[in-house]
Amino acid sequence: MFLYLKPFLIALALVFLFIFLIRHLSAKYNLFGPSVREDRRRIHFGNVSRFGGVALIFAFLSAIFLSGDIVIEKTHLGLIFASLLLLFYGVWDDLKNLKAKYQFAFQALAAMILIGAGVRVDYITNPFGGAVRLDQWQVCSDAGGICFSVLGSLFIFIWLIGMMNVMNWLDGIDGLAAGIGLIGSVILFLLSLNPDVNQPPLGILAAALAGVLIGFLVFNFHPAKVFLGTSGSIFLGFMLGSLAIFSGGKIATALLIMGLPILDALWVIWQRFKSGSSIFQADKRHLHHKLLESGFSQNQIVGLFAFTSGVFAVSALFLQSRGKIVALLLLLVVVILLAKLSLVLSGLMARKSSGET
Repeated sequence: MFLYLKPFLIALALVFLFIFLIRHLSAKYNLFGPSVREDRRRIHFGNVSRFGGVALIFAFLSAIFLSGDIVIEKTHLGLIFASLLLLFYGVWDDLKNLKAKYQFAFQALAAMILIGAGVRVDYITNPFGGAVRLDQWQVCSDAGGICFSVLGSLFIFIWLIGMMNVMNWLDGIDGLAAGIGLIGSVILFLLSLNPDVNQPPLGILAAALAGVLIGFLVFNFHPAKVFLGTSGSIFLGFMLGSLAIFSGGKIATALLIMGLPILDALWVIWQRFKSGSSIFQADKRHLHHKLLESGFSQNQIVGLFAFTSGVFAVSALFLQSRGKIVALLLLLVVVILLAKLSLVLSGLMARKSSGET
């Protein structure tokens, strides 16, 4: 177990060091939330650095190199370069509040870097038997004989961009995105120990990610002393999406881990589409915002999301393909009930407020 404990402890120690440094630099150069960036989702109005993601990414990458227990292959280099690209974009976005088209461009480039590094998804397990092949159409290069699966590459591209945006949208209240990310990293670590997967490199990456997230959450629980920022939230989505692919295309498992925020994101996209708004326009239509408006505290919402995601994530370790489909349908029911609950409570609070006035 020391193979996994070492990167975990290194990541945990380094993220503390980097966060103290980030907070110091933010105070020195006045790089705080509202003074740097304004958006429609903001619920904080204090001097809190938005550059926690910088500490997160540097601590994670440093732990991978310093642990010395993982052989850096081409796919890992792709992961590293894509992470640094997202770091650059995220810091730029937090300073300048860039348009959505730039975010999509950098996310697309990060996904293509991973695909170019040789990451593949050749098939998806069919819950009703067999598999859906994604490697039937191949595009090969004469130089080096490198081949890419058209459908597999398209799947990875859509999957990673979806995961990055879902995690970015989830980062709306203190501790929520990092907490869900921690649950995901722990589940993926346990999955790496499964004899059917048996991937020590995956376990090392997941352990390092868990280490940085535990350290980060010390500063990110309400009231937060540091935020993930754009760099941290899209990095988390990218890492969880990538590790799910590295684990042998355990997409259903990742869907159960991230099912609640994914379903919430799909609902919000539909609402924005119906209202004629841009689907990338930040607002407060997300479930965690609705629960906050209905009277739940930030810590209560984080606990509710973590418990729900944790239960379904753990079930993914024991369920087969059909069982995971049933669990996803059950999760959909849970999300609908939570949405209805938030609406009822909001109505009650509105009536109570009008009665008092």
